[in-house]
Amino acid sequence: TSRVVAHLAHICGPRDREALEVLGVGPVLEESFRQAVCAGARGMVAEARLFAGFHGEWLDRVEAPVHWYHGERDVIVPLVMARRAEAAMPRCRVRCYPDEGHFSVLARHLGKVLSEL
Repeated sequence: TSRVVAHLAHICGPRDREALEVLGVGPVLEESFRQAVCAGARGMVAEARLFAGFHGEWLDRVEAPVHWYHGERDVIVPLVMARRAEAAMPRCRVRCYPDEGHFSVLARHLGKVLSEL
């Protein structure tokens, strides 16, 4: 695996580690990362700056229904961020998975997520 995937497996909990190393998420993530930076890191840096300065100013204007699936053991995106988004967006529904992390939610529950959409 790449150093990025190895680092994520190191900092994440056991469910995410399993998703990355056993359930096939690692190679997909690695290829996605490779594609994201193949022409340089400018786009990724711009996105990081947007996220760093984002405080949800426009979330109340999102009119479409939002289905947010979140692992309560996510160490990459804390649950409080999902709850803030849910409170700000009038049609947002957060579904929490108590034993899942960042990557394991979709790796383990994709069928259920797709059936709800």
